[in-house]
Amino acid sequence: MFLSSKRKITQGTLLFVQCEIIKIRSNNPSKLMKLNLIIMLVIMMTACGDRRSKLKVERDTSTERSIAMADLDVSPSSPKKAPRQASQRKLIKNGTLSFETNDIEKTREEIEKLYQEFNGYIASENHFNYGERLQHEQEIRIPSQNFDPFIEKLEQLGNKIENRHISTQDVTEEFIDVEARLKTKKDLEARYVDLLKLAKTVEDMLSIESQLGSVRAEIESMEGRLNYLNNQVAFSTIKVSYYELTGINFGFASKFVYSLKNGWDNLLTFLIAVVNVWPFLILVGCGVFLYARYKKRFRRIAA
Repeated sequence: MFLSSKRKITQGTLLFVQCEIIKIRSNNPSKLMKLNLIIMLVIMMTACGDRRSKLKVERDTSTERSIAMADLDVSPSSPKKAPRQASQRKLIKNGTLSFETNDIEKTREEIEKLYQEFNGYIASENHFNYGERLQHEQEIRIPSQNFDPFIEKLEQLGNKIENRHISTQDVTEEFIDVEARLKTKKDLEARYVDLLKLAKTVEDMLSIESQLGSVRAEIESMEGRLNYLNNQVAFSTIKVSYYELTGINFGFASKFVYSLKNGWDNLLTFLIAVVNVWPFLILVGCGVFLYARYKKRFRRIAA
């Protein structure tokens, strides 16, 4: 503002001086020379003032820049934003645990109370009877934040831990990749929708709808993959197998009773096997009968 007002004053002075020059030319030449000198001094003063103003502005600008740079240097440098912080990483945790117990039914009830306490649920369950060994297998889904405390309490239920395996899978990179591709496909879907609105012929509409259907199928597939990853990250899977050994320390009477039962079971198994092959038994009987009859006739002829 100061520079512009100063320039306006100088321009007004020059116009006034030019008017005076026109008047003096006709009256007094000596005054004309004095006025020329005055004009030259005014021009020189104006030029010097502009240079000083420019220098001042440049100094102010450079000062502001240096202050800004100083602020940037003084302020703590913000750390580079990591792709995913540790708390934001997508981790899938799974575990396998196998142990021996004294009472398999009691252990099953305690495990049921335990996974209910940690907001889990049973995904699958199997029971096996191997005679001297009762075994129970369960697949339990537990919220990932409760995985470690659940495993610790689960281990306390066993007399002897036979197998313990924990695995962690980092799917952060896959999750980010699927999210990015999903966003790209949705943008492409939106463009196809816009093109479909502008289509004028049936052929163009059919072609665009075909491409649009393909893109939507890919979007549904990617969304399904993201939902699966989210579910696997949110809930950890633990496969538990525990068993009880039965009938190890028993006396003669128990062994005798067990042998009778086992013999009866074997007899039933043999009878079932015989019934299964009855057509072959009939064929063998017919063959023996025919052979005996032929042999008897051959002896009569020989006699």
